[in-house]
Amino acid sequence: HRLSTMRVWVRDYVVMHEMAHLVEPNHRKAFWDIVGRYALTERARGYLMAVGLAQEEDVEDTPTQQ
Repeated sequence: HRLSTMRVWVRDYVVMHEMAHLVEPNHRKAFWDIVGRYALTERARGYLMAVGLAQEEDVEDTPTQQ
């Protein structure tokens, strides 16, 4: 569900990432060479990293039940 709310270019990157795993199962150089063919790879990775960090902060700020 979270992915469906993101920009199209982020979703395109995720699809590219997953499709690259069909050719290269590991995150080796050959894998990143394939993923890098998508023009917005760097932008999408940065966006996803920022969203991930923001969500981690949200979790840390959430009170826990004791």
